[in-house]
Amino acid sequence: MNSQAPQYCRMDQTKKVAPVQFAVIGEWAPQSAYLQNLYPNLTAKDVEYLPGREFELIGSIRSRLNKTFDEVVQMIGEAAIAVK
Repeated sequence: MNSQAPQYCRMDQTKKVAPVQFAVIGEWAPQSAYLQNLYPNLTAKDVEYLPGREFELIGSIRSRLNKTFDEVVQMIGEAAIAVK
């Protein structure tokens, strides 16, 4: 019996992925209000932002809306543009 995992189950440890840089640009209050108007099921807790905790913000929105990381980052970017 072969104890090795099938090839498709192994993680490729040779690929290095750069950490994603993300920052909230501009005032967050109007952006969060825009997102809550656009997505009524977002709660105030979901869009609560504290500097340095950007990934918690993205995680909250991701889980509430069942979106990917990239989709949430795009949504936040669009909100920043919309409220300018």
